[in-house]
Amino acid sequence: MGYNKLMNKKEKNKFFIPSRVVALCAFFALAASTAMNLICGVDFGSIIPYEAFVITFVNGLCAFLCFILLFIPTYLPLQLSILFLECVFTTLSGYD
Repeated sequence: MGYNKLMNKKEKNKFFIPSRVVALCAFFALAASTAMNLICGVDFGSIIPYEAFVITFVNGLCAFLCFILLFIPTYLPLQLSILFLECVFTTLSGYD
């Protein structure tokens, strides 16, 4: 099912649909998280090797994927992959 079939005619003409607003907020949150990881770093250990680099890379990658999600907001596999990556690495890193 394509992007055009998932959206009704009213939503096609509007840019700020709920999916895009959520993707935009997620992009800003993940970009801020990436910046904070670069500036402050991670000061405790977990089971992830080279945690400072891995977590920063994952946050940056998810921020980039959220930016892509702004252009295709109803693409469910991309939404789920971002959610899965962040959930797994947040759990493994020990962040609350």
